[in-house]
Amino acid sequence: MTDNIVVAKEPHPWWKGFWPSLGPMRRTLSSTALSLPLAPLVEDVVGSCATLAAEAGVGMRVRTQPALVEGDDARLRELITNLCVNAIRHNLDGGTVEVTLESVGAQAVLRVSDTGPGIAPEDHERIFERFYRVDKARSRAEGGSGLGLAIARWIAEMHQGQISVESTLGKGASFIVEIPFVRSPEVEGRRENPDLEYRR
Repeated sequence: MTDNIVVAKEPHPWWKGFWPSLGPMRRTLSSTALSLPLAPLVEDVVGSCATLAAEAGVGMRVRTQPALVEGDDARLRELITNLCVNAIRHNLDGGTVEVTLESVGAQAVLRVSDTGPGIAPEDHERIFERFYRVDKARSRAEGGSGLGLAIARWIAEMHQGQISVESTLGKGASFIVEIPFVRSPEVEGRRENPDLEYRR
């Protein structure tokens, strides 16, 4: 695949420590849900994260395939943002965040992977709980609320999907979100994006 270097966009206001209240944990989509092509949304969020990543000394790469889902644009953007910010914050200086979106069977599979210190097996389930922090000292120093992954799970489940983590200590972590298609991805066209790389 050909690598493209893309100029980072201005970061969204999420970076400034704002995390919305979870409010009532509603598990269904509102009447405002639309059929959304997910690939452009993923690419836009990653582009917005590039400035934050550069400041942290972390590179970003994104690769997408067509995926049409029924969803709330703002909530899905929030989910992707939370995972990208989490991967940047819990990475190593000089590390990389890789974001991929694939069409697998009847669902869209989003994977956000980092090259950070990894997560111990006993923390794999608890990290999706409200206010749970694996590295409490680091989270306090960086101002983390402990809500980002809980919000991500809530949004995934709202879209009839699920979120999971794969990680080995010392070898980074991958967060995987699976959301069912609203219909075949061919509706979006067989557009596969070559790797986009955001350099440090």
